[in-house]
Amino acid sequence: MRRPTYKEKYFAMQEKHTQVSETREAYRKELALAEDKLRKLQDECNLLLDAVDIAAPAQPSLLHYLARDPIPPQYHSYQVPFPSTAEPTHAPVPAQQSSPGPTPPTPAHPHSQPHSHGHRHRSRSNRKSATQNGNGVSARR
Repeated sequence: MRRPTYKEKYFAMQEKHTQVSETREAYRKELALAEDKLRKLQDECNLLLDAVDIAAPAQPSLLHYLARDPIPPQYHSYQVPFPSTAEPTHAPVPAQQSSPGPTPPTPAHPHSQPHSHGHRHRSRSNRKSATQNGNGVSARR
């Protein structure tokens, strides 16, 4: 058996590269079409959600949809004003509950706490120098 020449190997690899490139382009076109369809469906869903959001307060027959499966706030087009005498028609959004217990203490300034080697550093404001301006920069000439 004879071994293939470099030229034959090159042409075989070139043909394989062409096939892979064509397949890749076909997949890219299919992906672009699928993304376009998805974008159109998302736009249609957003329009439908906006329509339900707008129509629900005026149409009591739609309120049970909102009570069962409320529209997430990111899909609200705007807040529909409710009459002050009517009860709110949207399902209440649960407020985020903070964890019970004391709040952690705010850490003090690092210079006011003793270090492991036992002394405290003085802050810049405690330094007394007639040659420093307000920024702590020496004004020597």
